[in-house]
Amino acid sequence: MKKMMFLFALIFFGWKTMAQPPRGGKPGNPGMKKGEMQARKENLEAQKVAFLTSKANLTSDEAARFWPVYNKFEDEKKSIKKLLRAELNDTKKDFATLSDAEVERNMVDILDLRQKEIELERRSFQEFKKVLPVKKVAMIIAGEKEFYQQVLKNAMR
Repeated sequence: MKKMMFLFALIFFGWKTMAQPPRGGKPGNPGMKKGEMQARKENLEAQKVAFLTSKANLTSDEAARFWPVYNKFEDEKKSIKKLLRAELNDTKKDFATLSDAEVERNMVDILDLRQKEIELERRSFQEFKKVLPVKKVAMIIAGEKEFYQQVLKNAMR
């Protein structure tokens, strides 16, 4: 009888786990195709644009002037963040094997990249003010943080 219950439990729980969808967005996930990941990124970007447009109450004319400028700076920010991630990964990966001088150089490189991020934010703020009132720029900047917090909150569910 115990063997029958064990077998039943094994079949039931095995079947239950097979019914679970693959976890999306994880690196190396065989269930997530490259096209699906790209579609999710595009969907997230569209959600962000809609959220921020609504948050700042942009008119269609303001949106038409603002989003090209914003996208230009977003592309630059992504490039800097990619370099920063690579530098951080290199430092963490080889931390034990690097000399003190190499670690110091990597840390200085990381600080330089963070400084570039700040300079980019300052430039983008100045450019955004050329196409939008400053209050709407502030709403968009605050809205970005709120949007990403919501995305993280939903991802944790």
